[in-house]
Amino acid sequence: MACMVTGIVARPAAGAGWHGPPAGPAGAEDKRIAVVALDMRNDGVSGVVDGLTEAAGVLGWHLVVLDGAGDPTDLAAALRTAVAEDTAADGVVLVGLDAVRERPYYGAAAEARLLPLVGWHVGPQPGPVPSTPVAVNVTTDPRTVARLAAEAAISRSGGHAGVVILTDYQYAIAVAKARGIANRIRACAQCNLLELVNLPLTETGRRMPAEMARLLKQYGDALTDVLAINDLYFDDAVGELQQEGVPTDRLSLISAGDGSPSARDRIRRGFYQTATIAEPLELQAWQLLDELNRLMAHQPTSGFVAEPEVVTRADPEPEDPDFRASYRRIWQR
Repeated sequence: MACMVTGIVARPAAGAGWHGPPAGPAGAEDKRIAVVALDMRNDGVSGVVDGLTEAAGVLGWHLVVLDGAGDPTDLAAALRTAVAEDTAADGVVLVGLDAVRERPYYGAAAEARLLPLVGWHVGPQPGPVPSTPVAVNVTTDPRTVARLAAEAAISRSGGHAGVVILTDYQYAIAVAKARGIANRIRACAQCNLLELVNLPLTETGRRMPAEMARLLKQYGDALTDVLAINDLYFDDAVGELQQEGVPTDRLSLISAGDGSPSARDRIRRGFYQTATIAEPLELQAWQLLDELNRLMAHQPTSGFVAEPEVVTRADPEPEDPDFRASYRRIWQR
């Protein structure tokens, strides 16, 4: 299947009404979609899958969800199953994995079967993922996310932020965010980039408490803000901060990604975390199925890129655009 993509333009989403695609093909009937999730324990991944389930219900499509459980062997098996002929999938959604790195497990079979593939956070930029059959990677622009996260730290600290960045070098999108944050902090004349830490997301539960203790000991008062590419790091950091007796307003935690329920709760309570630059997960999930629907109708993908949501204590629940009504209208559902 030839996969065409229109020019990608970021448009405002939160609080500004619907700025997504104005039109598209009516929803196809009775489709079976395989969803491969990197790890359903990750709130961002599970949030997208929940949104896919909701959107599939509107379309009348059947989802087969395959959980890689954060394990390379399980993920490889899930990818092989998704593209296998006996799974009888009409399309595939990849959620949270690296499309280039995992290509050996799905690429050849997907291309042979002309399966339309889309993904969420499967590459470093929105749009098609080069060297893979993935027609569109649905994500906010990581450069925008990184800039907003860094500027939240700069603003909060009055331009004197001492920053540690937590990232995961396994994922291109995580590297892109970390580099963007680092570049913005370096451009702040009186800010200090203390360290960039590579800590795999799959190891946060085991390693994050000790890592947080090390950072506190090594940098002391020079450390004012910890920025991470995902809220998951902070789920496993706050216990150590409490144990060390760090006041909740002494150290700021800011995430460049996802906007998990636990992160939003910490922000509302003023419990260490001050901001998360959240993905509009439900909107993106509906977009994923809309992009698949376009591909199955042999039409171009939409080129739509939603803006991230800046979640702070002053604005803990940014307003979503009316995407459900808009996609229902496009799908004629």
